[in-house]
Amino acid sequence: MDGGIRSLPRELERAGTELRHLASAVKIWRVTGLRRDTGESITDVSVELGYSSPANFARVFRKATVAAPHNCRANSMRYD
Repeated sequence: MDGGIRSLPRELERAGTELRHLASAVKIWRVTGLRRDTGESITDVSVELGYSSPANFARVFRKATVAAPHNCRANSMRYD
């Protein structure tokens, strides 16, 4: 891809995704690593990732993974 940061959303759209979906997927991947590797609480993870509340974070997580955030440690969910 030749071009600046402004062409990124356009290129992602051509690939069939959106920047916000990609950003959400990266956050979910990061969450599973934090929960699995450090044992951080759901509240700590939601704050670290910039969510307004743990409930909002849990809603986004469940929508993306069809699982509750506390399950990613209990079941050793992996998204690598």
